[in-house]
Amino acid sequence: MNDKCERCGKTEEENERLKRLMLEHLFEITSLKNEIRYLRQELKNKQVGEQENRLILLAKDIIRLLDPEDPQ
Repeated sequence: MNDKCERCGKTEEENERLKRLMLEHLFEITSLKNEIRYLRQELKNKQVGEQENRLILLAKDIIRLLDPEDPQ
């Protein structure tokens, strides 16, 4: 019985750790999406060079990798 309780405790700890990691992941995705929105608005207000365009495309690719469900 004690072994079973110990395993349950470890499972709960692991679940909490995974929840924390998922929340961190979601926060990072949200931050990246906000940055993309900001950059899009900046793009509307000025012309950008080739290097800036490549950086924006790279950021979009990163978001697609982190959040494949994103409709962008």
